[in-house]
Amino acid sequence: MLELQRDWWQAIGRAIAIAGAALAASFAWAEAPGESLCPLSSFADASDTSLLVLATSGPAKRPLPSFAEVEQIVAAHFSKAELEGDTVISKGQVKPMFYALAKAGWRVEDAEEIYKLVPDDDSFLVQQMRSTDGVSFARDVAQFPGAWDTIDRLAAMPFGHNTIRALVRGPDGYKMIEYITTTPGGANMAAMLSQAPTGRDFMAPTGKIYTVSMLMERLKQSYAAAKASQPQAT
Repeated sequence: MLELQRDWWQAIGRAIAIAGAALAASFAWAEAPGESLCPLSSFADASDTSLLVLATSGPAKRPLPSFAEVEQIVAAHFSKAELEGDTVISKGQVKPMFYALAKAGWRVEDAEEIYKLVPDDDSFLVQQMRSTDGVSFARDVAQFPGAWDTIDRLAAMPFGHNTIRALVRGPDGYKMIEYITTTPGGANMAAMLSQAPTGRDFMAPTGKIYTVSMLMERLKQSYAAAKASQPQAT
């Protein structure tokens, strides 16, 4: 037990050291002129959603499927790419899903809005989580509240890419995310990061959809709205 506690605190110590370096780099970066920060994953432009218009416009030819059917369709779609609930997804993986739903009778009215909230295929976060270490890291952090918002915010800070790479490759990199999102000390660390010149809104959700599970939760909201807008049977 003592050995496990020692290992945990050693991992936390490494996490704090990494976060401290990121914070120091953030202040130093703000003082360096002519440097551009790496933004959070960018949204696609209007042309990227043109195919979604075809999948979501016009009258549905079939009755609205049950949400259980929707869940089955979404699960089947992502299982083809061996993607699970905790796996990070990208726009290219989500777009065909809307066609499958439309074919089943649900033309998702806010498909374009949902699509824009999913990370780009070539975003740093997606590329990191596609690696073997990234898949393991994603599974480890999935249990922590606001984990992906925290990771994305960290990645957007100066030298954030190096920080995330270090966490993904470990060892025990996920423990930094656990520390930030679940402990009082981590909350204080996040507050410090939010005070850095480039850490604004660090503690706020990004509003993005990072995983299959998060996408399903978002679809559940859209489905409820679609169900409520249907004419009531007389």
